[in-house]
Amino acid sequence: MFSLHVSVLHLSAFLASTASAAVEANGDNTVNLRIETNLSTLYEGPITSGPRNITMGGVTYPCDGQGAGSNPGKALGNCPTDALDAAAKARGFTYDGEFDGEFNDWDVTRIATTEDWYNLTIIQYWGSLVNYQVSTFGERLTLSGCQQLLNPGDDVLWAFITLPAVGGDTNEATGVSFLKLIPMSVTVKKGKGFTVTVTDGRSGNATQNASVAEVKTNAEGKATLYLFDAGFFQYKAHRTGDVRSNVMNVTVTD
Repeated sequence: MFSLHVSVLHLSAFLASTASAAVEANGDNTVNLRIETNLSTLYEGPITSGPRNITMGGVTYPCDGQGAGSNPGKALGNCPTDALDAAAKARGFTYDGEFDGEFNDWDVTRIATTEDWYNLTIIQYWGSLVNYQVSTFGERLTLSGCQQLLNPGDDVLWAFITLPAVGGDTNEATGVSFLKLIPMSVTVKKGKGFTVTVTDGRSGNATQNASVAEVKTNAEGKATLYLFDAGFFQYKAHRTGDVRSNVMNVTVTD
């Protein structure tokens, strides 16, 4: 499931405190954060963050993994929206959203200049994944940006996706692949071929016709690249309608 519209994702309410208490800075850890707009990568790299008060839509509330009874008995912790907030402060961009008091969490509607949008044909919106997945709790409820606790080294992805306005499932993000490119780092001699693999990060299925350095992947999600200039290069996998991949760092030697 794709963590997004809290009122849609949660099928029933959990008893939760509505007190807007201050959050102490414990539970900090470092995760790998990636923010993908529809046009470019806004952020990609490690970020250290932890539970904090978040303000969106004029509402300030703790973002600590405790909203809507999502992690009973667990300590306050770092969440996807905390990582987003830390990156925004580090890079100087802003974000906004709408608070849902029933579930004590936000629907993030804008990151930097990229904002939720829809017409009669398409819906475009922000959502988050952790390790390409979204956890569930209770009776098929889905954890959202201030409810899913993060472990050190988790891969956190905020992505802006597009779905058809009719028949599109904003919960499952059906039909959209979140591309994953491996290896993440390569050292190769000039003119020597090396093979990369592109999959859908959620399912692990091979992704055909993804483009890496202008080379298309085959039915097994593989492409062989040849680079003829020495230096350091970065590539991502792209396919129309899907979320671009993580970066691959390539060092080409003589």
